[in-house]
Amino acid sequence: RHLTWKTQQVAKGDFSQRLDFMGEFSESFNWMVEQLAAHRDEMLRKNEALIAEDVARKEALGALRESENRYRTLSGLAENPAMTLDELYQEMANVLPQSWQYPEVTCARIVIGAREFRSSNFAESRWQLTETIRVEDAVAGRIDVGYLEEKPEWDEGPFMKEERQLIKAIAERIGHITERNRAAKQVQEKERYYRSLMYSMHEDIVVIDPDYVI
Repeated sequence: RHLTWKTQQVAKGDFSQRLDFMGEFSESFNWMVEQLAAHRDEMLRKNEALIAEDVARKEALGALRESENRYRTLSGLAENPAMTLDELYQEMANVLPQSWQYPEVTCARIVIGAREFRSSNFAESRWQLTETIRVEDAVAGRIDVGYLEEKPEWDEGPFMKEERQLIKAIAERIGHITERNRAAKQVQEKERYYRSLMYSMHEDIVVIDPDYVI
């Protein structure tokens, strides 16, 4: 009930909400909310600075500001402790297009190793942003976000610099989540190994008293 209330408050625009009782998922939730707040503040500052710009620029900023609301969906994905990594990757791929200027013609793909997680409309595109996902300082995959049709030029092809910042932040977050998950699995595997080792040693242990009697 407490988690539901906090989520509702975030949905109302209260980005001061934080979680501290769900471990890694609390960290992810808090990070996502911070990103939403930073994204909102940045868009507000940009909007004030660009009032005198042409109509196309204003419309693009308005669309990007609206994507903030859709980004709340992405911030909530990591709350579910029952969600596997593969499910999280797929849900992120499904939600990512809603955070770009033109969600109706945006597609996304997350690649982790040999696995791919795509939005339902994914297709290779001439107009694409790509960001590397790194785990333990090694390349583990990438995020691709593309437009399915040509759009006006902005800072990086048809993409705004804020969108580059956004995809970079998401790639970093996916890398951190993946790294922690792998580390947790390694710890679990070591624990199972040592328990098995101790059990096998216990079967072979004999006790000899000071008189060398078994």
